[in-house]
Amino acid sequence: MNQSPIIENAEELATACKRWQRQRVLAIDTEFVRTRTFFPQIGLIQINDGTYTDLVDPVRVPDGKRLGAVLADPGVVKVFYSCSEDVEVLYHYCGVIPESLYDLQIAAGYIGHSSGGGYQALARNLIGVELPKHETRTNWVRRPLTDAQVRYAREDVEHLLELYELVDCELRAKGRETWVAQAVRSSCDVDRFLPDPDMYYLRVGRTSRMRPLDLAVLQRLCAWREREARERDRPRNFVLTQAAILALVSRRPITAKGVSEAAGLHAREGRRSGPAIAAEIKTALDLPETAWPPPLPRRRRIVGFDELVQTLRKIVEHRAEELGIAVELVARRRAVEELVYQVTGGSESAEIPEELNGWRREQITDALLDAIEKWNAKPRSS
Repeated sequence: MNQSPIIENAEELATACKRWQRQRVLAIDTEFVRTRTFFPQIGLIQINDGTYTDLVDPVRVPDGKRLGAVLADPGVVKVFYSCSEDVEVLYHYCGVIPESLYDLQIAAGYIGHSSGGGYQALARNLIGVELPKHETRTNWVRRPLTDAQVRYAREDVEHLLELYELVDCELRAKGRETWVAQAVRSSCDVDRFLPDPDMYYLRVGRTSRMRPLDLAVLQRLCAWREREARERDRPRNFVLTQAAILALVSRRPITAKGVSEAAGLHAREGRRSGPAIAAEIKTALDLPETAWPPPLPRRRRIVGFDELVQTLRKIVEHRAEELGIAVELVARRRAVEELVYQVTGGSESAEIPEELNGWRREQITDALLDAIEKWNAKPRSS
């Protein structure tokens, strides 16, 4: 495999991008650091086109728009292994979500390869190559890069295309290529890693029993934390923990001192954030009832719920065995439980969970719906 010098300026990147856009498929990986920041700090981008393995240094080439044009080209397939973090990293660097994205981890799972052991195990099992692991958690934004880091980065992407050809050939032979496209769709949703601040409160647990006024306070606090975390470039819990938010919702202090006491803030953080948090709580308390968030739906108790879910899980397990893939790839327990709630929970607008639509509708969901219908028809005591 030919190894190009590390791309360290805009002109070299532009030249490489012209070559990449002439390819049918590219293998891509990224290295980044994310320990005390909200946004991932990109350290390196590896791209293999079947002939050359290129390394792009985004520390020295901070403008990724030219690479973004390659990523956005639907005529070039981009192969990743476990793409969700790479997609986020590249979005922040290039400003685009890759088109024609292919996740080798998902594809391999759909033809029966376990995700246990990860990329290294897949390379070992399919092509007999042992890939290094030792540089995975080094500091990828520090310069200069070590020889060991460069060697690891190249090796990490050099075998992706060979593995892709093997896996995709078997995937197509089984008629499952559309399964991959459906599975990676969620990775292409920016809301996954940059959610609407005003809607983040819906991701907080233990909210189904909250009153609308509590939800109004929760919404304001979660939105404030989301914006503050991005502005400071710090993890959400570095700004305000979820436990602190729930304590503030419960006690509703409207002074900086009260906020510090309720949230357990250190003195410095209390001085910095206390007044702003108190103002958010007061704003929520001053809202008219018409501006409060609607109460979240509460689950009605379903007699025999656990028994029914267990019955459905056995159907899933049997179907997974027939397909030769992991049970969780057919239907996760959470999706099965949501299906039960939707169909038997008394909702007037029952919906099939998104995860159980697409290819799963024919492969498993219809069988689960039939089983639920039969279960509903049985007489039982409450």
